[in-house]
Amino acid sequence: MHYVYILDVIERKVESGNRRHLFYVGETTNILNRYGQHIRGIKSDFLRIYHPNSIKKLVYVEELENRNEGKKRKKELKKLNRLQKKVVIHSDKNSLDKVIPNFGRTIICLKDGSKGFIFGILKK
Repeated sequence: MHYVYILDVIERKVESGNRRHLFYVGETTNILNRYGQHIRGIKSDFLRIYHPNSIKKLVYVEELENRNEGKKRKKELKKLNRLQKKVVIHSDKNSLDKVIPNFGRTIICLKDGSKGFIFGILKK
């Protein structure tokens, strides 16, 4: 199984005082692991370098059969403008609740000395 996902990346500080949002599109075979990497700022140069202090919220997950389909779908989603991505996020193709049951759109990440990070899923 392969997954395409969209993160809502929210800037914590912007000079104007307003929070800026952007949508980050990615693909993976392990959605929880990949989301954890985004939260910790590893294996994602774009988010780590350009948006290090941002809040990353998983808002869309789509299941696909294989990696080729995943890469093709990711390419399609990246071409969409912001409004089109919002429509996709609120569409029937969004299987976030199916892929990660009771995922309240928030994962907490706690540092645990010897074992690295622990992830907890907050229910809605």
